[in-house]
Amino acid sequence: MKLYIPINGNPMKAFLLMLGGLFTGYLIAFALIFFAAKLNAPFGEILFHQAPVTAEYVRWMFVLSTPLTFGFPVLWVARTYKPGQGLSFLQINKPTTGGIVLFALLAMVLGQGFISLLGEWNSHLVLPQSLAGLEQWMKSSEKQASDTMNLVMQTHSYGVLLLNILLMAFLPGIFEELLFRGVIQNLMIDSLRRVHIAVWITAFVFAFIHMEFYSFLPRLALGLLLGYLAVWSRSLWPSIIVHVVNNAMVVLMTFSAYNKVISPDIEKSMEHIDPVYGVVSLAAALWMLFLVKQLSDRKETTQ
Repeated sequence: MKLYIPINGNPMKAFLLMLGGLFTGYLIAFALIFFAAKLNAPFGEILFHQAPVTAEYVRWMFVLSTPLTFGFPVLWVARTYKPGQGLSFLQINKPTTGGIVLFALLAMVLGQGFISLLGEWNSHLVLPQSLAGLEQWMKSSEKQASDTMNLVMQTHSYGVLLLNILLMAFLPGIFEELLFRGVIQNLMIDSLRRVHIAVWITAFVFAFIHMEFYSFLPRLALGLLLGYLAVWSRSLWPSIIVHVVNNAMVVLMTFSAYNKVISPDIEKSMEHIDPVYGVVSLAAALWMLFLVKQLSDRKETTQ
């Protein structure tokens, strides 16, 4: 007996199913977290705001929430949207090449100057006086998210560093790409028949859902890079690899700065980017993306 009902390639039904999967995954994750809180008194005290948040608590939240919240909608849509073709729809059964991955990673690295420039512009966001309350909430939310991530990433232990890379690079890198580029972007393309619009909408949703508005533009740029990598490489693997490496770099940079392997002020040095350098960085990243497309086109024609 099948536990799912095929929806035969209807993008709108697939979107509704995806939302249902998100909600179901979130409920299951919350139930597991609540159950863990009942079994573990310190965990429960943090959950019910009776004790300060700890790094271990945040890591458990990652473990329990990320695979379920993002994995459920991916599984449901892949099984029902095009029955028997789920892996092909997600583009994870399509191999890539070392050259494509290399140019994809170079696009990410060379584009850091432009992303830093966007971050500088984004940090100066000021809302009208009538929205002062919203602006205060945005700043408070951003600081809380930053403090939480620093709490998790600031450690002297190499074992904890490896655990952080697993939880904060591999888990989101894989599951977020499966959802955003594998499901949402491909459904957008099937629905709108406009690749560029689909990539931009998906990148916007990707940036918005993180709820960190003073880093919205850098995350939008990352979403665009990941989106075009998925489209032009014809495989989800370059996007997954770049996402994982990007997150791992943040974890490693924070660890290195905290342990004074590199200057703790290195982030401040990136707060003032010469616009010319930013434009050159953008041009270099776009050139690498063009090379990804060229290699993929050549690979496609030789098969």
